Amino acid sequence: MASIATGLAALSALALVVGQGGRFNDFLDLPNHFAPLTTAMGGLGGAAGWALGRRRSRPFAAACGIVALLLGVGLLAPEYAAAPQTGPSGGERFRIIQFNALADNRRADEAVTWIRSQRPDVIVLEEGGVVRRKLLATGDYYVACRDCLASILSRRKPLSDNAAEPRVGWSPSVSVASFADARGPYTVAGMHLAWPVRPRVNREEFARVLSRLDGLPRDRMILAGDFNSTPWSFVQRRYDRQLGLERRTRGVFSWPAERVSHNRLPALAPFLPIDHVYAGSGWRLVEVARGPRLGSDHYPVLVTLAPV
Repeated sequence: MASIATGLAALSALALVVGQGGRFNDFLDLPNHFAPLTTAMGGLGGAAGWALGRRRSRPFAAACGIVALLLGVGLLAPEYAAAPQTGPSGGERFRIIQFNALADNRRADEAVTWIRSQRPDVIVLEEGGVVRRKLLATGDYYVACRDCLASILSRRKPLSDNAAEPRVGWSPSVSVASFADARGPYTVAGMHLAWPVRPRVNREEFARVLSRLDGLPRDRMILAGDFNSTPWSFVQRRYDRQLGLERRTRGVFSWPAERVSHNRLPALAPFLPIDHVYAGSGWRLVEVARGPRLGSDHYPVLVTLAPV
């Protein structure tokens, strides 16, 4: 048992050491997406290896545990230290749901019922499929970029619908819609990036996102999407800097929603926060909440904002 615990601590420490190379190489950044798991496994494994192991093996177990904890906490702490402040819930509110709904969702009726019960002003749907069709059939929503992998549904009619560029293979593009309220115009964008195991594709897709947003005012912009990257990865930190918006979702674990995801990956609980919502300085955060399981491998994320 002691050798197993020490081995887990050593593997965790190694993964976190390799992950430091993610500052310079996207492939080396991959272990960082699992930082909560490797940090916990390293710390517990090191402690168990020290407590149960022989005298000669104890220093190694302890060293691995300490390395894993130091590097892991270094990755995780900024996410929670920079958590945005929420304000009072009174007054005018704007609600947005970010949801990768899964194209062939078998619980689409349940998903539609929950979404409508939240009375969102905007829904950003990735892989909307049957859920999008059923929402539109209610007649309550307008749609921007209906056939895109990331589409925008809204109660307010868009002033303009900047349809996404054509996809090239697995290359979803950003969709953008412009609106106006009593305070003036605002922009909503939706996006979906590939898994980080394809860093070149990811970089190309994100460059396309930045190109589509270039020149648009950021103060009243809202952007939501399935980024397929976690906030303790260096690639997501780079996205945060380049977007020029504040990420309002902090450590919201949204994947997987099911105990066995559609790609057969088992999980007792969600362990990847990969669905994010950003907003400019013209919006104040009121509340962030994770929705229930709704037939997708992602949980929906509900963000309530208030205009400044």
